[in-house]
Amino acid sequence: MYALIRDGVVIDTADRIPEGSLQEPRGAKPYWLPRVDVMPDEHDDDTEVLDESIEIAGGQVTRTYTARARTADEWASLRAPVLARLEAEFRRRWQSPIDYLGATWHADQEAVNNISGVVLLIAAGVPVPNPRPWTPRGSFTPVEVTHAELVGLGAAIASRKDALFAAKKAKQAEVAGLTSVAALAAYDVAVGWE
Repeated sequence: MYALIRDGVVIDTADRIPEGSLQEPRGAKPYWLPRVDVMPDEHDDDTEVLDESIEIAGGQVTRTYTARARTADEWASLRAPVLARLEAEFRRRWQSPIDYLGATWHADQEAVNNISGVVLLIAAGVPVPNPRPWTPRGSFTPVEVTHAELVGLGAAIASRKDALFAAKKAKQAEVAGLTSVAALAAYDVAVGWE
């Protein structure tokens, strides 16, 4: 291996020196030197990182690698994509359709807002038909639901979301406790919600 030097800095590496290239300093022109890599005797890629230092001396470039444990910030950076996938899975699950009263209903944020809005009207004493029309998911025809049934639908969505939130928190704690790159890569955000 060889390193291309310009102004005392390695700017490129190659397996062989291109023909016609300089192999010693000559003014400000780049030149090639042999490169030697010094690796630690032992290194665990799963839990450690290699810090690199470069020395240009004695007619060669020496790259010395030193193993060290990953820092808390490095672990946080590795965990961040797993936690983002976990959050997306939580949102997908709590907002998925829900079965209630023998039908399947929307349960996304818009549906929650709609249910909350009508329930607030009822609670404020605003006249709301009882029963009133509400359209199941995948239907073009509304069905009649009572105030109590609408409140029950909202409660079913909230109860499911609460259970999923508790599961998410447990899974976030699992991810926070992982101290292996392989374990983070293998972590399946789709399991363990029930």
